[in-house]
Amino acid sequence: MGIKIDKNKKLAVGIPTYKRPDFAIRLIKEIISLEMYDQIIVSSNSYENELINYINSINSSKIIFNQQRENVGMAKNYFDIIKLCDCEYLHMISDEDSIYHENLRDLYKEISENHNYSLIIVSVNTIDDKVYKDASWQKNTYLKDSLGETAHFGSSIINRKMIDKKMLENLYEYAKTKSSVYPTTAAALAAYSGFGKIYYFRKPIVKMGKHHNFSEISGPSTYGFEVRLYQYMSLFSFFQKIKLKNKFIIGLHGIYYFTHHALQDAVRKYNNKPSTEFFNFYKRYSFKTIDKKIAFLILINVFYFFYYYFKLRINLSRFIKPLFKKKF
Repeated sequence: MGIKIDKNKKLAVGIPTYKRPDFAIRLIKEIISLEMYDQIIVSSNSYENELINYINSINSSKIIFNQQRENVGMAKNYFDIIKLCDCEYLHMISDEDSIYHENLRDLYKEISENHNYSLIIVSVNTIDDKVYKDASWQKNTYLKDSLGETAHFGSSIINRKMIDKKMLENLYEYAKTKSSVYPTTAAALAAYSGFGKIYYFRKPIVKMGKHHNFSEISGPSTYGFEVRLYQYMSLFSFFQKIKLKNKFIIGLHGIYYFTHHALQDAVRKYNNKPSTEFFNFYKRYSFKTIDKKIAFLILINVFYFFYYYFKLRINLSRFIKPLFKKKF
């Protein structure tokens, strides 16, 4: 599984796309004009004549086009790009986004002079050039907040040569699950496990573009409470298979992400009743091993800690604010 890495090729860009050929074509044109990436890998989860015809019209050995026969899901589409990459580093970006040209040149120079990073975290800006993901303040020598730092497309660059055959198989197993909506994080952890040296590149490389009116991940089918529980267990299963420095700390941050952010957000947006959702999930899910049950029970307890904390804070705020408005 996978191909041999070419030591003379430093940086590849991966563009997974689905039902928006106009966006993909715009980004490919921009990337070609940069003459910076050593490999451009486009993988389409839908059959779009406009995109196919454009790719066929390009005379460049740098471009690899992977046309899926059917919609294989976002994670498997992402996985195929990793499998096809023969460069040392791979930067996956959304077809909605664009590149800061000069910053990319600085990044390329950095990775050409230094070959020991297993994972690079970069800053990402919004469409109006405001910071969205900020890597400029980070001083960690190891990865801590894997989901917070790598979940967004474009925020991480993986060292492809760090992902060996076994790790590629683990990534594929993760990508096959229905709830594999964090392929960027899984790939980052896979690369990081190979050597464990992280680098924060402070300048933004990616500028977020205008959102397309169609998205593969949206609504309760991605952000609902039960779905979030499956996502947590899928990531935990993958997490079990890899060896990491500071694994305990990374795991704690993952639990924090789901209990403090993802599950609380699902309650607010979709009015899910947590106790019912937890109970139903426990009955449906095949835990198989005791450590999975323990991971699930930890998730429940930490979730309720934040759940009641937020309720208390809201109620206190309602009580205290009017007191400050009174005129003495």
